Amino acid sequence: MYCFNCAREVDGQWKFCRFCGQRMAVDCFVCGARCPVDSLFCHECGVRMSESHVSSDPTRGQPHYGRPTGLLCSRCRTANEPGSAYCYSCGLPLDDRTLSHQGPAPYAVPVSGRVYLSLRVRSNWTVGLLVAICIASALSIFTAIDLMQIERQAEAGQYTLYDAPGYAASRLENMGMLVFLMQFPTALAVLMWVHRASNNLEPLGAHVQRFSPAWSVGWWFVPIMNLFRPYQVLAEIWKGSVCGQTLPGPNWHNRRVSPMLAWWWWMWIVARITSYVLYFLPDSAGGISGFLLFWVLTDLLSMCAGVLAIRIVRRVKRGQEELHQELMAG
Repeated sequence: MYCFNCAREVDGQWKFCRFCGQRMAVDCFVCGARCPVDSLFCHECGVRMSESHVSSDPTRGQPHYGRPTGLLCSRCRTANEPGSAYCYSCGLPLDDRTLSHQGPAPYAVPVSGRVYLSLRVRSNWTVGLLVAICIASALSIFTAIDLMQIERQAEAGQYTLYDAPGYAASRLENMGMLVFLMQFPTALAVLMWVHRASNNLEPLGAHVQRFSPAWSVGWWFVPIMNLFRPYQVLAEIWKGSVCGQTLPGPNWHNRRVSPMLAWWWWMWIVARITSYVLYFLPDSAGGISGFLLFWVLTDLLSMCAGVLAIRIVRRVKRGQEELHQELMAG
């Protein structure tokens, strides 16, 4: 049997080519038989090997220990033959940093079907939408301040144009609607970015995640829990991504996170609270001036949270790209 990528002779039981890292086989999710990667059906039980089946692994979630001889892969603990460039079981590049020559290690991790996928496109979309909503929020702030000045001039009898306050209020309402509508595509882009960033942690060496990629998104929609779980999700992504060109290692959960994440989260939460207050603020509570002050505060907090979110997205993307390059360089 020969590798599809480098054309070297490989063993039929290898999952990955030990010379170039090309996936050679997958395990059937029903019977566990090892099948060639291009199989449409399992040769043992006949089940269809769809994309979802191929990405499944019957040993997922269970520690896998390799034989305590040869070149032991630090990820899946499989013994490889001397001279192997890649682990034949999980595809990890083998070098002095990823090899272990001493028996079974205490840090045994499950073999996963996840693969690294670049964050570049999703990060660019997320940053672009965040920039747009920050600009819209800034324009909304200027419009609200302008309306406050017009109201004061009208009360003092200095304004001769009859419909000036009404025109300014109409502009403010339009800006508010624009910011509101832009939140939907921005939220979608952020959630897609969070899912991809969480999915990349395990292929980059950050094993035993607390939050799966699906729940990294799902917690945003759970009442009460969405007040703190999304921050914990972003903190986990930060710990497994921003490592300074060093592999996360077994103690990656103990890494410190930047205070920027806490500032971003509190600003976002307070901005949501003040936006809800706007809908229930009585006219007697300061009149139009009180309403406009809450309006400016909400947009200002949203804009600051957006700027911090842009920095977080860019830093995580750069961190994951550096880790991926480090793995590929071997």
